[in-house]
Amino acid sequence: MAGMQISGLTGFNSADIVSQLMSVERQAGNSLIKAKSTSNTLVSALQSLNGLFSKMKDAATALAPSSVLDASAWKGTTATSNQTGIATATTTDKAQAGSLTFTVKSLAASGAAISGNSVDGAAVLNGGAAFDLTLTKGSGAATTVSVPAGAKMADVAAAINNTADLGVKATMVQVSPGQYKLQLESSTTGAGTDVTVADSTGGASGLGTFSTLRAGSDTVLRVGDSATGFDVTSPTTTVKDVLPGVTITAVKADPSTPVTVTVGADASGIADKAKAFVDSANEVLSSIRVNTKYDKDTKTAGTLNGDSTVRDLANRLQSVFVGVGSDKLAKMGVSFTKEGTLSFDKAKFAAAYAENPAAVEAAFTDTATKVRDLGKQASNATDGLLTVRINGEQALVKDYTKRISDFNDRMSLKQETLKRQFSALETMLSKMQQQGNWLSGQLQSLSSQSGK
Repeated sequence: MAGMQISGLTGFNSADIVSQLMSVERQAGNSLIKAKSTSNTLVSALQSLNGLFSKMKDAATALAPSSVLDASAWKGTTATSNQTGIATATTTDKAQAGSLTFTVKSLAASGAAISGNSVDGAAVLNGGAAFDLTLTKGSGAATTVSVPAGAKMADVAAAINNTADLGVKATMVQVSPGQYKLQLESSTTGAGTDVTVADSTGGASGLGTFSTLRAGSDTVLRVGDSATGFDVTSPTTTVKDVLPGVTITAVKADPSTPVTVTVGADASGIADKAKAFVDSANEVLSSIRVNTKYDKDTKTAGTLNGDSTVRDLANRLQSVFVGVGSDKLAKMGVSFTKEGTLSFDKAKFAAAYAENPAAVEAAFTDTATKVRDLGKQASNATDGLLTVRINGEQALVKDYTKRISDFNDRMSLKQETLKRQFSALETMLSKMQQQGNWLSGQLQSLSSQSGK
């Protein structure tokens, strides 16, 4: 049979010999395996560094937008309220510095109706017969809800709540132990959300006549005094764009207490983005330092040690910060450590920005622009320096994988050939041994006969 091996017929162990021979042969493939492992390690290191350069590019873009579509940290604003218990405010990137004083005359509320009678929660309504409730919200179309025979108040509430697009929520309200009224409330707030109800039984169902519990109303902000000011209304508790890009949220009505909302530069947010920018550059430099160092004690080199592309990128990144002027940056909170990485002092940055925001913006925008462009040159998905290196190493890995596979195929074929050859040799030796034994026996027989 093909591949069959009979070993040890003559005391000559061909299996061990084949194994030893193949071990020697396979050593030639170890260099390929080692080369593939080295390339894989290099790919991982380059991909990690590429990701850090991309992250740095994004952080730099926040301070130095590459197009009008990118948000700029320097245009960031924040809104503060002097009466947060009455109203709060937030901003978008369209907001500009300014202030607004107003009072909250009323809060938006949803319209609601309540049944006239208190009903035992276990009681069957309308004598057990089916009936209809017709509900209308504001000026909308009337909707009829069919209540099945044998219904209790909970069944009426379920029928209303299960009616799609009704915009009304039914709730049982306990007015005394075991006694309930049915509350019907609009799911939206604002004027024109009143709920009216008509009972097909004319009130004989047991629920009684529904009446208005609460009229729907808008949030009303009064800007200026009662004589010369004006009202701003909203169907919800949020009022947008009284100041461009500003959303005011009314918390409670208090017509007698003025609220002042002030919009200004978001110094804290800018400082956070500046820190993220410096930290991202520091991550790049730290990663390069770790991966390019050489340990004299262990005599081991980092994965990227001696890599000219990586070394050049590190030098260019450091030169950007040095080019701005180390003393100038230090006053703005950025400095180099003795290891060659960067540190950021948020308090120093905030102080410098408060003293001269234009100078800080100019210095950081210039630095961030250069860092952004360097990050793009390194990590661009098509032709970035690191991207090209990664693609090249991945191609090598693919090539090594094929060469290793081909080598293993050759080794398998050679091993099978050696097995057949040594198996045939052992079989031949076994036959020769048998013939020798037979011949020896014949000679002994002749010798014994001639001695008689």
